[in-house]
Amino acid sequence: MIVLTEPCIPPSDVFGLKYPPLALACLASVLRREGHDFRLLVHESHHTDEQWLAEVLAAKPEVVGFSVFMGYKLETAYRLSALLRARAPHVKILWGGVHPSVTVEETLRDPNVDWVCDGPGETTILELARHLRGDRPLEGIRSLARLVDDKVEMS
Repeated sequence: MIVLTEPCIPPSDVFGLKYPPLALACLASVLRREGHDFRLLVHESHHTDEQWLAEVLAAKPEVVGFSVFMGYKLETAYRLSALLRARAPHVKILWGGVHPSVTVEETLRDPNVDWVCDGPGETTILELARHLRGDRPLEGIRSLARLVDDKVEMS
């Protein structure tokens, strides 16, 4: 099970207009097409962090993928990743989006981030889902970065 999540834009809107999590919707579409088990869960401003965590953990994920933009969402993404790691250390944490793609090494040096998707994530999330299903090795997953022996390794 993969949970796809995105921190909200306080107060969960832009200029008074609600917005859908378009990047996550793109990832969800490729997962759905192949029948992978996933859940899309946006951290909204009316949720407490504990409410968000309870919903994430109820899904029993193997991976939680964060869509992270620079600026206003960054602090929330770091906070939620730390909360998730503290309560469910077995869950892998994947960051994708603009911020981690621009700051791959810096992002991976955070102890609460296991992987970074460097660039568009549709192929990466699909290959990762295939790995979780046991259909392919982790090595060679396109655009998936991780720290190995304190060095960034890109698949």
